[in-house]
Amino acid sequence: MARTRTVKAIQYVGGKGFPGELNVSYKDLNPYHGAMYWRFLYEQCGGMRDGIEDPAAGMQVINRALTALYAGNVVDVNASTDLVGAIPEIMGTALQGSSCPFQTYEQSLTSFARAIYALRLDGGRCAEPGGPAGCGFYDPSGLYNEPPFSTIAYTGAEQEYADAIKSSFGVDLVDVALDPAANGQPLTIEFYGAPAAGAVFHVQLWKLMDPGGGARPQRIPSHVAAPEVLAATNADGHLIYTIPAVDTAAYNRLGLIITRMDANEGSDPIGEYTIVLHAEAGR
Repeated sequence: MARTRTVKAIQYVGGKGFPGELNVSYKDLNPYHGAMYWRFLYEQCGGMRDGIEDPAAGMQVINRALTALYAGNVVDVNASTDLVGAIPEIMGTALQGSSCPFQTYEQSLTSFARAIYALRLDGGRCAEPGGPAGCGFYDPSGLYNEPPFSTIAYTGAEQEYADAIKSSFGVDLVDVALDPAANGQPLTIEFYGAPAAGAVFHVQLWKLMDPGGGARPQRIPSHVAAPEVLAATNADGHLIYTIPAVDTAAYNRLGLIITRMDANEGSDPIGEYTIVLHAEAGR
């Protein structure tokens, strides 16, 4: 059973020849592959904590989700065909007041995306239940693939990167590789979606040191450091993050974890977004 779960998780995360399904609509996703989210809830909500596995505690959040689903207050399980729109309310009901470290579906989704990205970081996998502090998935043998990601090479010159997350609750991973030429310069990262579109994004940023040579990037300043969130906005309403002076001796890579938060894939099946990098102290 554990081996089968691992295979399905690998197919979902992608990497090593697998395209991955981080951006596949829930209505098209193989439900067994999507079980990685439920495994994440099991581990984070009491199933793996303080070096001990507690299946009864971990299953409580699953039971709460099933109770919220079959109560009939959100959807009619015998008639509903909406596999996307009702998820935030169902999971919000299940998580509110639970033992989980997050109390809303949105918080669980961004934490889940962070745990997936952490599979490629030093200290990002739990070597024991719940440890080391700040780890993501329990994977002491390193069986999960490292997720695929895109890279933007930044040398100090302004550049623009465009992509899209077509499905609600999808995840993109984008790294900004900082060239030594950018050291000491200010760097502003702007992020925005298409005007008047239905997609809503959440962006987290990790400062990392990639030692190269096949080693996993290090979390900065330590393995428990959490990503920062691109929350401030400029006059155009874009998410914006400014580094006053890039320090490539401390970090040479910026990991962006982009999560589509809305349930509007029906009205916005494209989900375009743009990242702009420029050597200014803000706009």
